[in-house]
Amino acid sequence: MEEARPSIACHAPRPVSLIARSCAKPEPDIERGISVFEQFYQAGPDCQLQPGAQVGLKYREGCRPVVCGAHARIRSGTIIYADVTIGDFFETGHHALIRADTVIGDHVTIGSNVVVEGQVRIGNFVKIESNCFIPTHCRLGDRIFLGPSVTILNDRYPLRMREEYRPEGCVIENNATIGGGVVLLPGIRIGAGSFLAAGAVVTKDVPRPRWSSAFQARSERCPSACVRPTLHCPGSHICASRWGRARASIALATLLAKFGRLFWPWLTIPK
Repeated sequence: MEEARPSIACHAPRPVSLIARSCAKPEPDIERGISVFEQFYQAGPDCQLQPGAQVGLKYREGCRPVVCGAHARIRSGTIIYADVTIGDFFETGHHALIRADTVIGDHVTIGSNVVVEGQVRIGNFVKIESNCFIPTHCRLGDRIFLGPSVTILNDRYPLRMREEYRPEGCVIENNATIGGGVVLLPGIRIGAGSFLAAGAVVTKDVPRPRWSSAFQARSERCPSACVRPTLHCPGSHICASRWGRARASIALATLLAKFGRLFWPWLTIPK
């Protein structure tokens, strides 16, 4: 049956031959010790799904099956939610997690233990190394490399200002390289062709093309939004920052000055 595959990112849709697969009654494989999950996906030719992987996890009523292109390799432990669209030559490591409403292009590799939180767009020729975390509302262009343990954030004030919360995902433009252990703060845009060295903490937009290296962490005064206590935790209103230590030093100096003026007459040697 010929059916049009939904478009991926900004690329034109193209017809592919889809093969629907479904296991109505999942049963455990006692001899091998492997659970056979219910599969809910449509795939092109030459797609390999290892035992222990689940493609098309139904998280709500009326969700659509995963649509996967040709020549996919999905390894054991991987879980892909329903409502996900994947292009050709897709490959995962072990225990990767891809949540709903994610669109992935062609020639994409996702390493072991990677978490893609859903509502994410990934272009073509993208490699995401192991242990990366990609939250919602992120956009990744074409020919992007994410090194091991890259962490992207989308919440500026976790557990604070919940009434004003709005997720701010990152945008990574084409041909960008992100080194291992890099942390991208919410709402950051990485320009095309940029290179971020390993361990960098990126707090503002990086223009294109640009080299950014790691820097030593430093303490700053905590914003007022983060000082408000949460869940009545003891001491949660205390901000251990450089400003707090400076105020303590000033208070101590003031106290010593007062005691000095008080005892100075007795310490004066008469002529």
